[in-house]
Amino acid sequence: MLPQVLISGIALGAVYALLALSMVFIWKTTGVLNFAQGEMAMVTTCFAYTAMVSFHLPYWVAFLLALALGLLLGIIVERVIRLLPPTDFLAIIVVTIGAYFVIHSGASLIWGHEVWPFPSPFASEQISLWEVAISPINIWIFGVMLLLTAALFTFLNYTTLGIQIRAACQDQIAAILMGISDKKVFSMSWAIGSVVGAIAGILIAPLIHLHVFMMGDVLLKSFAAAVLGGINSLPGAIVGGLVLGVVTNLFGAYIGTEYQDSLAFLIIIIVLLIMPNGIMGRPEAKRV
Repeated sequence: MLPQVLISGIALGAVYALLALSMVFIWKTTGVLNFAQGEMAMVTTCFAYTAMVSFHLPYWVAFLLALALGLLLGIIVERVIRLLPPTDFLAIIVVTIGAYFVIHSGASLIWGHEVWPFPSPFASEQISLWEVAISPINIWIFGVMLLLTAALFTFLNYTTLGIQIRAACQDQIAAILMGISDKKVFSMSWAIGSVVGAIAGILIAPLIHLHVFMMGDVLLKSFAAAVLGGINSLPGAIVGGLVLGVVTNLFGAYIGTEYQDSLAFLIIIIVLLIMPNGIMGRPEAKRV
């Protein structure tokens, strides 16, 4: 019983970690917490479903088109936020929350409130390992999570554009004086983060089915995972997601699933009080 609960918790944590990665990346590179990330992922997933079912496109063609839509959505939201003073953190947060409701309402008008099974290219039969059942889609999600983390870390630390993005986030004025276009790098950051979110939505959909409310609970748990792991740490998003997945799964198995959302909020509160930088996060230091 316990090994199955732990493995299921790790699989669930990988789901949270995927969306947490996109939130952490945008925060780390632009200093913005995007609370519309879940709905952006939901819209791209609905779009992929329509492309496959209504237009009979192959899975991977629909997948790539959905990523393109995610990229476009990220740039659009960034352009709206760009109209606000960069120091007005509260206004920016309100805009991302407003984008959440606008995107959700638009998706509801287009796709309604029906629930659809989302097709998956992966095998549906569970793998039995030492009497523990593991779903192939969970293995893929875990692998993609690790791959994306490594790719984003490499991009930020070892590519010219990644270093420019970090420089612009750390000191925007100095970056501009060095010839770095802050508008270009911030748009690129939002585009990349939104693409990661789109990947998360498409991989998660076969597990929770497709509907316009599908990412609400995932967003809550992913934000808790990001805070737990360290909101400025990409590896922290993985650690936070896996820890949260295991803890909430144990909580649901032995105490009750109806309290899992409350547990996520409780984790956020405790971490902010005791370890405001999370498990792997560190205080942001800016040169003066």
